[in-house]
Amino acid sequence: MLPKHLRDQIWATYRPGQEISKTPSAAYIRVAQKVQQHCELIDKGWKWSKKDGYQREEMPIRERVGLTDASYIQELIEKVSRQTPDNSGTGRAV
Repeated sequence: MLPKHLRDQIWATYRPGQEISKTPSAAYIRVAQKVQQHCELIDKGWKWSKKDGYQREEMPIRERVGLTDASYIQELIEKVSRQTPDNSGTGRAV
């Protein structure tokens, strides 16, 4: 969802019928470009808050490499199994 300040700017610069006449105002186009920039930042992992503005939000490793939940969990199980073998000789994690 768009932040309220961007929604408010869109509605403040909207002229009824501009979508029909295809003649939005220059102010509306500037706000639309801000909205596009906002969406691009969000897609790249940035987070916006009223208090802090834009901040980089660290993306979990599984999203960066495109793993599904099941494959991510299986990968973690295998990693832990390799790092913490038990003493029973089965190689399973304790």
